[in-house]
Amino acid sequence: MLSTSTATTEDKANGILAVCGLCRRQFAKYTCPSCNVPYCSLTCFRSDSHGQCSEGFYRKEVETDIQSEPSKTAEERRRMMDLLKKFEEDSLKQDDGDGDDSDGEGSDDETNELSKRLRGVDLDSTLPDDLWTLLTPSQQQKFLKALQDPSSELAQQLLASEQIEKDTVLPWWNDHNHGIPEPDGEHETELKDSLRYGEDPRPMPVPTRLVTPVEGGPSLVYNIVAVL
Repeated sequence: MLSTSTATTEDKANGILAVCGLCRRQFAKYTCPSCNVPYCSLTCFRSDSHGQCSEGFYRKEVETDIQSEPSKTAEERRRMMDLLKKFEEDSLKQDDGDGDDSDGEGSDDETNELSKRLRGVDLDSTLPDDLWTLLTPSQQQKFLKALQDPSSELAQQLLASEQIEKDTVLPWWNDHNHGIPEPDGEHETELKDSLRYGEDPRPMPVPTRLVTPVEGGPSLVYNIVAVL
């Protein structure tokens, strides 16, 4: 997690507020744990001028997260492997589009090298930290940048996976038909869409001892008299 320590503890004690050392427009609230520069927000922490610290920080956080969860299931490891594979393939395509024909040949060689490396990988037994080492340092850096900016084109390409979309389960309350097909003949499409929603929660049974009996109302004879 980001350091939440006050950037200027001594200055604050003296009633002085320091200016952000990155944007120099806002008062600093935090201090970088690596270079001790005061900064005001996460945007400044992620800025290009602070990339030497932020990239290393996120890389360390990802590696720590991977190493702290060695008991991931085979399915989770497979998904992570697919994500890393797609990330590397997209990176190679992007590099190929920016270069000339000779660069394209180099990208083809890198793609073939990736295929050879993945050919001997057992997705069911590979640990997360081993999956991370399959990426080159430059690819790891691109991957971390994609994590820092989920709205970037590269991040959207990574998230635009058929497998991820297939496994996505939408909230049950968004299913207005509640899994019931429309009577217009498109039942196959509606039924297929309903599989992407979660199941409606079952009503919670109320114990009998908590049910308060309802007392009977006044006699109907008196109600008729009141109406008349």
